[in-house]
Parts: sequence; structure tokens; C-alpha cells
Amino acid sequence: MRNKKALAAMALAVIMAGGSLSPALTAVPTLAGTPSTTVWRLENTKTGDMLYTTSSAERAAVKLAGWKDDGTAWRAPVSGTPIWRLYSSRKGSHLYTDDASEKDALAKAGWNVEGVGFNSYGTDGIKIYRLSDTSRVSGEYRYAANTTLRDQLKKKGWTYDGVAFYAVPKETKSSGKTAPAVTKAPTKTPTKAPTVTPKPTATTAPTKAPTSAPVPTNTPTSTPVPTNTPTSTPVPTNTPTSTPAPAKAAGHMAPDAVASTDAQTVIDHMTMGWNLGNTFDATSDTVRQSALKRTANEGTDYETMWGSPVVTESLIKSLKAKGFNSIRIPVTWGHHLIDDGHGNVTVSPTFLKELKRVVDMAYNNNMYVILNTHHDASNYSSGKTMARAGDTGLTWTMATPYQLWTTDSATLDASCANAKRFWTVIANEFKGYDGRLLFEDYNEVLSSNRNNWGATETDLKNMNRLGQAFVDAVRATGGNNANRVLILQTFGGEADPWQMRSLKVNDSARNAVIEEVHWYSNGGVADKFSQIKAKANYPVLIGEFGYSWHISSAQKLASLYSDTEKASRADNIPVFFWDDAKISGTDNAFGLIDRKTLSYNKSGVDVAEAAADAYYGG
Repeated sequence: MRNKKALAAMALAVIMAGGSLSPALTAVPTLAGTPSTTVWRLENTKTGDMLYTTSSAERAAVKLAGWKDDGTAWRAPVSGTPIWRLYSSRKGSHLYTDDASEKDALAKAGWNVEGVGFNSYGTDGIKIYRLSDTSRVSGEYRYAANTTLRDQLKKKGWTYDGVAFYAVPKETKSSGKTAPAVTKAPTKTPTKAPTVTPKPTATTAPTKAPTSAPVPTNTPTSTPVPTNTPTSTPVPTNTPTSTPAPAKAAGHMAPDAVASTDAQTVIDHMTMGWNLGNTFDATSDTVRQSALKRTANEGTDYETMWGSPVVTESLIKSLKAKGFNSIRIPVTWGHHLIDDGHGNVTVSPTFLKELKRVVDMAYNNNMYVILNTHHDASNYSSGKTMARAGDTGLTWTMATPYQLWTTDSATLDASCANAKRFWTVIANEFKGYDGRLLFEDYNEVLSSNRNNWGATETDLKNMNRLGQAFVDAVRATGGNNANRVLILQTFGGEADPWQMRSLKVNDSARNAVIEEVHWYSNGGVADKFSQIKAKANYPVLIGEFGYSWHISSAQKLASLYSDTEKASRADNIPVFFWDDAKISGTDNAFGLIDRKTLSYNKSGVDVAEAAADAYYGG
């Protein structure tokens, strides 16, 4: 197997250097008597991108690199109208066109013109239809060689762009027919350059590949979709060079996050996740009820209240280099919202400035960032603690004297109203961020009986009402929020199969919901991950997970976290380790990194490195 991987890497290296591994093109007559060559289709099952090639060397290389070989797409004439192949490294997509003006417009928009892929037959050939879905981050073009597949894609919401070009017909009455005169295919609609969604500018390491190849969203699983292929042998920029697993760069440098409005695409590109715990989620009745005015230090006062230091970019870069490309930032918002007494609510500008500083550091380092409402379902001694000295008034109706929202039926309307107000404010503050930023609705919401973690049927029904309030509020703010991937948490964050199966909302965006559960354990992972995946209604992640330091030795913890990451990779369920900034002691102590020294060592053992070794195969 190593020899095959080495061969693939060598093949891709030669091709990328401008060489060719294929012999001179051999024209094979079809039944029509036209000299032609085979066009093969290969599929990147992670991104949905389709590659069409006439090069047997390129076909073999990308196949060994993990792409799915769909076989022959059609046959193209040796001479005819040239079909250009273009690639967008920012979108991870190929496009094929016979239109020089479209090619030039795409080039100006940042697409790379990889050369002539192959040629088009005359207008009496087999029609190859083009369809597009530019809401997708990658693989947003499809090519169909028959009306059945074309119509299937149209029903799935793809836009029909028209006839792209023509393939050599399989039969004709004249067996001695020669290549037809060059006839330009009808102009496609539209011919303007598609919108290019910005992708991180930093060099992106290959992303993880699920063990079972997921079918790209909206991609039919039957009948390969014909598209174009170059006769020069350009290589897809996002093709792994040896193995589908993310490559090790410096240490385990994590691959960049990919902005997407598709939930499964986000899950596919998430690697290891980490919680910035006990930081912006900190609460204090003493501070909230104090007579202190809001000050320029409000953000850092709360950021450090529970013992965490001020977050630095060095911490963020250290996490990225360790293999984490996703950060969950728990936030307790209630005591940072300013209510003017007339229903107008804003976020304290001093708190928001510090929070955005940290969000931007992770976001600009091309990581996924998750924001939630954390302790806003608890920790309030009275409704008055929502206001601070200097605020004009308070117009909130608490679900209970200490909770803004619960699953209690008696106060569900108030709970949903509070949730909508919260999320309208939050979503508006962040709607300019692209799909690398995700919103998570709540954290471990329960009924008013906080000791009851067992859900009733009513709890689950009301949890869906709360989830719907969140989705509706975010979508209504428009902008990037109209299609942003949103995360719904189960009742109490429980990974109970019944609770997971009950979680459902209606969403105006397509395929834009992720399900979240929490799981803390004192033992091994066994088959927990496969059970979670089997019961989820949506693509799923584990938003909090951990083994406390004080329950085991560092060596045992390293083994447990390694097993966890192996299972995460195998079942394609991202795991976000809970880190409370405590690296020793008997009170929780879930810390993976000393945030002051940036040391990952615990009794001489780097637990995070062990986990990354297991995940990345190091």
C-alpha cells in the first residue's frame, strides 16, 4: 500500500510541476467513426467536486489519493470546440466551459485556467447539461448526460444553466462519418462569473476524510454525471497527495476551516475541537448586582473572573498547530445586555469589543468558531440581576426567578420570547461573518427542576419550541444568517437516543442544522460514537467532552483521549474537549493546556499531542 501511495504522490508531483505521465493520446473510433478518447469522472466525496480527465495517469493518481472513480463519463472527439477546465482554490471546485468570455470572467474572479480539458462534438452529439448550486462552498457544478439526471438535480433545487457542450454519439447511420465541423454550443445562462465565496488565504492542509464516503449533498447516487476533462493533465488543487487523512505539517498543524452553508460539509471539515471554558461564560451575582458602572474593562473583568488569563493570539496559534481547527466559545450574555426599558436591547460595547477580539483571532486563523448562550438558562438569583447600575430599565419576563428559559409549559411563551430577543441581538452583531462562524442555541437547558436530567415527552416537545425560536430569530436577521449553519442542542445536552431522535425544527435554509450532545466519561468510548451517529436526526458533533485530570493518571488520560479521537475520526463526529483552564486539583480540572505558559504537559505527558497522534495518524 505504501508503494501505491508513493506512486500517487510522485504522479501528482510530476503533473503539478507541468509534466505529463500519460502516453501520447490514442484516438479510438466510436461507432460513429469519429476519432475520440475516453473522459473519466472522479469525485471528491468530501467536497462534492467532480474532476473529468482524459489522462490515465491523473486518473490513477487521484484515485489512489482517495477520490472515487466513477468510470467513463462519455467520449470526447480528438478535435472540435475546445472545452476549458478551470479550478477555484478558494471554493475547491472545477468548472468546464466552451465560452471564452466566461473563462476570462472567471479568471478575473480568481479562478485558475488549467487549460483545455477536452473537445466538444457538434450540436448533433449527446447533450451535456450544466446545473449549478452556488450556495454550496465547493462542488457547486454538475454535468448531466441525460435528461433524467438533469431533471433529478432540478428537483433537488439545482439551477439549470443550459447545454454546456456535446459528447460523441454512440451510434450513427453513417459509419464512415468523420469529426464534425466545429459548432459552438448554445450560450449557457448565466455566462457571468459565479460568486466566489472567500476561503482562508493561508495554505490549507488536506482535510480529514470520513471512513465511509458520504454522498455530496444534492448529488444523485446513481448514473455518473458527465463533465469535462482536460487533455493537458492539470491536477485538482485540493487533491490529497497520498492519503485521505490530514497531513502533518508543523507538528499536527490543523487544516483550515472551510466556510459553508451546508451542515455536513462543515462536519466533514472539522477536525479536533476545543472549548474556551470558564472564560466568557463566567457569571457572578456579586458583580452583576454591584453599584459599579459599566467600564472599559467589563470584557476582561468577566474573561478572567473564573481564573482564566486574557486570551492571546499565541494561545490560538498554539491550538491550531496542535491540530485543533474548531473552537467553541461559551458566552453568558444576560448581564451584558443593555435594556433601555422600552424593549430596545444592545450588547455592552465594552464586553462585545473584547469578545469580538477573541472571536476574530480564531476566525482570522481560519478556524471554526461556535458561539452559544451558556449560563443564561440558570444562575440568576432574580430578574433584577439582568440589569446593572447605569442601565435605564428592565423589560424581561423571567421563566422562573432564576432562569431566562426552561422547558416548563407554564412559562414557555416567556422562554421563547426571551430566546428570540437574545438571538436577534447576537445574530445582528455577527451576521457579517461567513460560514466559519456557527451559532449554537443553548446550553444544557432543563426544566425548572434543575435536578431532573431525565426528559419527559413534554420537555422534548418544548425543547423543539425553544429551538424553533432560535432558528426563526437568527434567520430573520438576514445577511449571512439567512443560511448560516446553526447548532441545536438536545435537552440537557444528553446523548440519549430518544432525546436525539426527538430534536426537530423547521428551517428555511437547506441542510443547515447540526445536532449537538455532550458526553463526559470515566471510561472508554466503546461503541458510543456509532450509537450517537445512528440516532441523530442531523449531522452531529459532541460539543463538550472530557476526562477530568484528577480521576486518572496522565498516561491513562492520554490513552483515553487517543481512543476518543480515533472514534471521532472513524465515525466522522467532531469532538470538542471541555477545557476549564484547570490543569490540576480535585475540582473538575479538565484543562488540556496551561493558558499562561502554553504548555500541554501533564506529569511529563502531552495529552493533546497523544490525541492528535491518534486523530491524524501520527
